[in-house]
Amino acid sequence: MMASAPTISTWRHGPLRTSLFTLFCILLCVVIGSALKRNAQATEIAGPNEAESTQVSLVNPASLKNEATRNPDDFCKKQAKDGGAMLNRTGFFHQPQNPQTNPSPQNSRGDQFKAVEPVAKERSASGRSTIVPKISVVSSPPFWSGESVVTIIISLQEVKDNQRWIYRPQQAISFVLEPRNASFAPAIIRIPRGEDHSEPTTLTSTQTGIVQVTCIPDRAYEGLAIQNAEPAPIQFLEPIDRIGLEPVEGKSQVNIATLFEVFLYNHKDPKTKLRPASAISVQLASENGNGSVAEEVVQLTNQDFSKLVHYVGTKTGRDRVVALAHYENRPLGGKSERQILFPLWIFLSGLVGSVVGSLVRSLISDSPKRGRVFLESFVFGLIFCFIVILFPLGTRLPHISNFLQPLLILALAALVSSLGPEFLKLLLSFVPARS
Repeated sequence: MMASAPTISTWRHGPLRTSLFTLFCILLCVVIGSALKRNAQATEIAGPNEAESTQVSLVNPASLKNEATRNPDDFCKKQAKDGGAMLNRTGFFHQPQNPQTNPSPQNSRGDQFKAVEPVAKERSASGRSTIVPKISVVSSPPFWSGESVVTIIISLQEVKDNQRWIYRPQQAISFVLEPRNASFAPAIIRIPRGEDHSEPTTLTSTQTGIVQVTCIPDRAYEGLAIQNAEPAPIQFLEPIDRIGLEPVEGKSQVNIATLFEVFLYNHKDPKTKLRPASAISVQLASENGNGSVAEEVVQLTNQDFSKLVHYVGTKTGRDRVVALAHYENRPLGGKSERQILFPLWIFLSGLVGSVVGSLVRSLISDSPKRGRVFLESFVFGLIFCFIVILFPLGTRLPHISNFLQPLLILALAALVSSLGPEFLKLLLSFVPARS
C-alpha cells in the first residue's frame, strides 16, 4: 500500500509550528543567558561581599536549634566555619556581611569579631572609671619649720563621667610620697584592702616655705587606672614665738631719749632675727608709767623685720618696756628693763655755772648787799637747772634734755645767774600757762 504525499495543511500545522517553537526557546535562552551574564558582571564589579550578602541557605531552623542544644561548642565552631548564619524573619538563616570588616570573600565570622573587637575596647576605655588618690592634711595649720609635725593620709576616689565616689580597693595599694628630700615618716604608706584611707604618715621640715606633697603608686596594679594625685601645698613658717627688745636691760638718764631695737625671734635662738610671712603690728608701752615710747605701734614685715624706737624716762627709778603682738593665732610678747637715773654730772655742771654767774653778778653789782645778790643769782641758776633737767616736757622746748651736756648747762646756768631774774623770767616764758 503506497503512502500518501504531504499536503499543505500538514506542512503548516506540523513541522512549521515545531520550528517556530524551537526558535522561540532558543531566543528565550539567549535572553536569559545575557541577563545572567550581566548580573554576574555587576556582581563582580560590586565585590564579593555584596554578592555574599544575598546568599540564603535553606536550612531547617528546628534542626539547627536541636544541634545547638545538644553540642553548643561544635555548633559554634561549625557556624563560625560556615559564616555564622543568623535566623531572619522568614524563618531561614541569613548571614549578614559588613564590607568594612570583611575585606575578602574568605573572611569568616570569627574574623569579623576580630575586626570589631578593637572598637569595643575603645568604647569601653572611654567609659572606664579611673582611680584618683587624694592627699589630706589631718593636722591644723599653722605649721612651724623645725617644730610642727604634720599628719597626712591618702584616700582613693573613683572618677567616671565627672562623678566621684569613695573607692575601697580589693587589694592593698602602696604609695610613695614626694618630694624625696622631705622628711616623711614613713615615706611609703599603704591603703589596706577594703579601707577608704591609708595609714597615717608625718612630715617635718627644717626649712621655711611651701612643700608640694604628691604621691605615686609603688608599682603598676593590674586592672586599675591610677592617675596622679593633685599636689597638696603645705606651708612651713618661721617659728616666731618672741618679740625681741634690745638692749634687754639698760640705763638711761631722766628725760634723755635712748634707742632700742624691736625684732622677732625664736626662744631657742634669741640672736637670729626672723622674717614674718605677713605683717605684724607690735604694741609698745611703759609698764609703770615712768617713761614713754615715741612709737606706740610698730609694724614689722618680711622686708622691714627690725626697727629702732626712742624711749624717754620721765621719772627716776625703774621702768619696763613691754611689747605685745599676735602672729598666726600665736600670742607674742617681749620686755626690756630700764633704770632711769638722775643726771648728776649735768646737774653738778649746772651748779658750778650758777656759782660762777652769781659771783660775776655780785662783783659787778653796785648794791652794798653783795651777799644777797649772790644768793639771789644762785637760786635763779639752780631753778633753771632743775627745770631743764627734770621738767623739759612742760616747756616749749620738750626735747632740750636730749642736747644737754655738762659744758652746755654750765654756760647756760652762768648766763642765767649773771643776768638776774629778768632773764629767768624770759626763760620761764617758754613754760606754757597750763603747766
